[in-house]
Amino acid sequence: MTIAEMLILVGDNPGRIRSEAALAKLCGVCPIPASSGKTHRFRLNRGGSRQANAALYRVAIVRMRSHEPTLAYVRKRTKEGKSKSEIIRCLKRYIVREIFTHLCRSETVKTRVDKYRSFNTAMETFFKTIKAELIWRDTWETRRKAEIAIFEYINGFYNPRRRHSTLGWKSPVAFERKMA
Repeated sequence: MTIAEMLILVGDNPGRIRSEAALAKLCGVCPIPASSGKTHRFRLNRGGSRQANAALYRVAIVRMRSHEPTLAYVRKRTKEGKSKSEIIRCLKRYIVREIFTHLCRSETVKTRVDKYRSFNTAMETFFKTIKAELIWRDTWETRRKAEIAIFEYINGFYNPRRRHSTLGWKSPVAFERKMA
């Protein structure tokens, strides 16, 4: 789920991810000064994608339980007087730094985003079609009967007979035969 959330985030905002700091801001994990009086501290940005932020939180919590380098980092920061929430904030930013590094290692973010967008467009088209041609036209007594109807629609009509412009006006079954 975490990887999916991050890919969704990157796919939705390709032009805004030019640096690790931009990705951190988009995830809502960029630090914002929250100092008052004699204290000097930071808090997380409340903006950004809440789903991506929640995914980063899950990663941080799992690392705090079982990842030895993270456990050592938590012990060190606890000795320095940092609270658990401040440590989690720092871990989230570090995780974003790792994700950005992996996104940019072998190819540019834009190339990965283009691959994601084409897949996303195909899926949106599929779901829109199945809703218009099947789901909005009928009602079923049980969830199981609806599942059977959807399965029969996909395997009986959509895959063997429905033609797609992205496949050269071939059905998915005909396209797969050609590719094999």
